[in-house]
Amino acid sequence: MAVEGRLVAAAGISRYSLIQDYTVSAGLSPDLLAGEVTEVVRTGSYDGSRGFTVAHFHTAAELAQEGIEAGLNEVRLHGIEGPGWAYVVAAGRCAGQEAAGELVADAVATSRLADEQGVFTDASANMLVVGRT
Repeated sequence: MAVEGRLVAAAGISRYSLIQDYTVSAGLSPDLLAGEVTEVVRTGSYDGSRGFTVAHFHTAAELAQEGIEAGLNEVRLHGIEGPGWAYVVAAGRCAGQEAAGELVADAVATSRLADEQGVFTDASANMLVVGRT
């Protein structure tokens, strides 16, 4: 039995992360869009076919509901990277350059602003549900 008042956090992958990832990496082909990307957006089911494990990708509402169904109180949802996570990808391409630090700072600022608004959670590649037992 869980001790009352304990903080619990669980992470989930956004259902829309494949669209973003393939777009940022310039790898969103018509075949991927018509196949696995559409399947993940519609159902959340990912078959592990492209070097990642079999997984369920969540919507923000779905992840929050799972927290409630698990018995958590005071459930809050956060987008870990926010919609600016592409800045981090760009920073990786500029590693060792002055621009990398600026891009990372922009990513952090974008993530914080988006998290305050709450409506951008699904735009984050990863989400965190937090609640109390």
